[in-house]
Amino acid sequence: MARFPRLKKSCQVGSRSLLVALLAIVWFAPSAPAETVCEATDDGWDCTIVVDTYNEGPQFTFVLTEETEVTIRTYTSLTCDDWETETGTDLYAADPILYLYDDQEILLYSDDDSAEHNDGTNFCWDALISQTLPAGSYVLQADAYNEATTGTYSLEIFGGEWTV
Repeated sequence: MARFPRLKKSCQVGSRSLLVALLAIVWFAPSAPAETVCEATDDGWDCTIVVDTYNEGPQFTFVLTEETEVTIRTYTSLTCDDWETETGTDLYAADPILYLYDDQEILLYSDDDSAEHNDGTNFCWDALISQTLPAGSYVLQADAYNEATTGTYSLEIFGGEWTV
């Protein structure tokens, strides 16, 4: 390589320029938005809920052909101590709230913090709707408690035939 100093210098400048360009692309490129994802299980659905904007959480529809016990439960990583502190788990985890409507958009049930595993120490914010519902069409809205508590949480759905 000593016989080709200009080639060596050109390769070094070129490789550094490519590295700088790559770093600029990675730094300034917008990140892909997170999306709500659901997977069917043997007895229902497991979902990762993403609420970026308060009151615009995902909606799920389902139809019951007969009276059915339906259970909808959330799990958040938001700890009791981090709620609305803008630190720790409050930076990414939502405070979930659930709304269950009939096909006429009449609110039947809502829940904020009554999941049975909320212990007041580590878990405070999970929601639960567990009801026996008559045959009919329903809509579930999974949302965040307010604009300060948006983020991500898990959702389990049992009972009925759902469209997610």
